[in-house]
Amino acid sequence: MNYDIIGDVHGHADKLFALLDKMGYEKSKGIYSHPECIAVFCGDIIDKGPQQLETLDAIKSMIDAGSALAVMGNHEFNAIAWYMNLREHDEPYGKNYIQHKDFLNAVVEGSNEHIKWIDWFIKLPLWLDLPLFRVIHACWDSEQISKLKPLLRPGYRLSKGIMSRSVNEDDSIEFNAIETLLKGPELKLPYGADPFYDKVGCPRDSIRVQWWNSDATTFRSLAHIDQKDENRRQEIPDTVVADNLISRYKDDKLLFFGHYWFVGNEPTVISDKIACLDYSVAKDGLLTAYRWRQQDRALSNSNFVSVKH
Repeated sequence: MNYDIIGDVHGHADKLFALLDKMGYEKSKGIYSHPECIAVFCGDIIDKGPQQLETLDAIKSMIDAGSALAVMGNHEFNAIAWYMNLREHDEPYGKNYIQHKDFLNAVVEGSNEHIKWIDWFIKLPLWLDLPLFRVIHACWDSEQISKLKPLLRPGYRLSKGIMSRSVNEDDSIEFNAIETLLKGPELKLPYGADPFYDKVGCPRDSIRVQWWNSDATTFRSLAHIDQKDENRRQEIPDTVVADNLISRYKDDKLLFFGHYWFVGNEPTVISDKIACLDYSVAKDGLLTAYRWRQQDRALSNSNFVSVKH
């Protein structure tokens, strides 16, 4: 079987439909499918976009029909945490609410519709480990996965008990693993270093790590920064980071992930083994897929397919 791995959709159903059409998927009885391919969604199906329910209905119907798979993204995780009152309900101006309001407004908070989707989100696997490739939302960290795996339900799925231990318990196995796998690793700045300021002017004492960047060895070069704030990189210490503190991906199996809001009109692979599929659809970027075929043992730029409008 061939697979089409699709990046973060974020409630942009029209772009999803355009991408599926472009890749030769056909709609029958309201469900998209392809005679030779299965779609795989990298998480972050919800939030940010104008067509929350249309996106959810389309993807769930594909999964139910066997024409798609999906992993959980941090936005689905946060939706569960919000519903379970594990996240501060900081509306109308707080960060949690602002990130989540499009989904809440679409489902009507507390409604049966809301409950239905929360029940579906918690059944999504945290990762897929298929014979020739893997899919995870933010970062494949073998150490964190090995610690978390025995605690999960079959199929690498969360439970409500794990949810309650993975949101606010900083020293728990669940918290550390979920933070890394769904949101990506962070590193505290070296002792005594001054904080740097993010795009909204908030001081930061840690960096988001470009774990996929095999050439980066210092805090400055490892930091993943919004392109518009690239000039702030000089504020970050150029101190070398011990390699054992970086979640490098060293396996031979192909790896696909999303989450990181890459930019550009021509998606490119990170290496012949690693590719990011999130090209900022919710910021007027591309909705991007990688068309993996059974014979592929290395990744190629020619396999990307994208739509913008």
